[in-house]
Amino acid sequence: MRIHFYEVKDCTYDMVQGIPAIFAPDGVDEEVLQRHFFIKTAEGKWFHYLTREEYYYLISMSYSGNDEVVFSFDKPITNYYPPYQPLDSESENKANTMCGISLGLMGMGFILAIIGGAILTFPCWIAAIILMIIVRVNYPQNTFGKVLMIIYIIFGILLMIGFIMVAITCNIIAKDFLSCCENMPK
Repeated sequence: MRIHFYEVKDCTYDMVQGIPAIFAPDGVDEEVLQRHFFIKTAEGKWFHYLTREEYYYLISMSYSGNDEVVFSFDKPITNYYPPYQPLDSESENKANTMCGISLGLMGMGFILAIIGGAILTFPCWIAAIILMIIVRVNYPQNTFGKVLMIIYIIFGILLMIGFIMVAITCNIIAKDFLSCCENMPK
């Protein structure tokens, strides 16, 4: 693959200490190299560490089958991030099925809490959250998974607020009870 980095033509791609970099060919004017933030090695070779945007641009252009990657002032690459690969229908169906099961487990937890099977409520909720996390990790661009995550976060916040309110209410009731007991004749 040939890389033309602005005024520096025919660069090559390699890693320097685990960081993506491009190397300038021999014979390029040092002033041009310094202007584009190239660094000189002890062996006399010039290289440029790629920024995240430059690296993603280079990789996406190489994956699209281009043998030549051109960086130019006419086409800035700021804030360039690789797009997610679109999900195929089979993966989309798997993700949606897992989200449906997660939603069913969350609903079953509520039903069990109402019926009185509180011992199974929290395991159902935990299983639902774990299933949602699996969907978000394996299928990060799935819309149902994103919405489910937001719903569960809101549910968690409301649950915490409810627990805090119950604790405050119990504290107030206990104080009132104790103050009533102190005022009782002996």
